[in-house]
Amino acid sequence: MPVHASTIINVVLAAVLVTQAAAAVAPWYERTAEIVAVLQRDPSLQVAVKDDSTDQGSTIKISVQLQDAGRMGLANPATTQAKAKALATLLPLYGNADLDGGTVSVEVIYNGNTVPPKALPKTVDDALTQAKRAMTGNKLFVRGFDSGAPGPMGHMLVIKAKVVQYSVDDISKLGGKASVLASDALSNVYGINALDGLNLDGHISVSNVVCPDTGCP
Repeated sequence: MPVHASTIINVVLAAVLVTQAAAAVAPWYERTAEIVAVLQRDPSLQVAVKDDSTDQGSTIKISVQLQDAGRMGLANPATTQAKAKALATLLPLYGNADLDGGTVSVEVIYNGNTVPPKALPKTVDDALTQAKRAMTGNKLFVRGFDSGAPGPMGHMLVIKAKVVQYSVDDISKLGGKASVLASDALSNVYGINALDGLNLDGHISVSNVVCPDTGCP
């Protein structure tokens, strides 16, 4: 029995529409999944997600609780407090967002209290300091440094050359998971990309490094 060209076209169009509908992941859920996947690589953090979505809209609240200095492996509580303030300052740059009908917000909790953010960095030196404090403890973070060299290679963050995966309801993604280079995911979640829009007096570059099983030097 012959198949009319119009029938074939209709079948193809239907398949395209189904694929597009399945691939249209709610951006606030994908943003939340990325944030959680990155922060879960830091054993000093406990991440909880509360979905307050209603018929009127979607609201996702991410709570990031920082453990005490002893469990975190840091030298003293002052170091932990500095990390808490850095997280509270940088995470909202990516974690507080209004995304096409859904909102995401993030808060940092330390010693049972919500940590207020500091003023945003005004210099690249301050931005690098805050980034290093926030990333300390994350198993994907290697180090941050100021080489003193002029240009974009002066202020550096070094990230392990690994992939961050998180679940997304998207049939266009293999296995229903998004795979993002760790350097890209950390640059998003810790607000490094957003810092570029603050007109600082310099730029933070992010590089990848392959580490042996014994760890990065």
